[in-house]
Amino acid sequence: MEWPVDKAGNGVGGKGNQGVAAAVINTPNSLGYVEISFATSNGLAYADLMNKAGKKVTANADSIAADMKDYADAFTDKLTATIVDGAGEGSWPITGYTYLILHTTSMTDCVKAAKLLEYIN
Repeated sequence: MEWPVDKAGNGVGGKGNQGVAAAVINTPNSLGYVEISFATSNGLAYADLMNKAGKKVTANADSIAADMKDYADAFTDKLTATIVDGAGEGSWPITGYTYLILHTTSMTDCVKAAKLLEYIN
């Protein structure tokens, strides 16, 4: 298949999820890769995929949680893990973690700490 490109032979891109989502929204017949939260919040259509178990799965909280469960024991000593292409029948094959770095010893305001935890949850 011949994909549309610019004069230099490059496809259209966008910076980050928001930029890619905007490019897809504004480019007829386009394809892009964004986090599921951006696809759903921007009303973008997205495809089901075949996973490692050969099952068709839809990206949603259950299929992402299933993939996370496949790798529950995969964390390194630095608390990182690659969780792509889990073997479970309901596992979404393109999953990744987002990490937060919090300064727990320097946060002395309990109200702010509670609000931050509320936001994260």
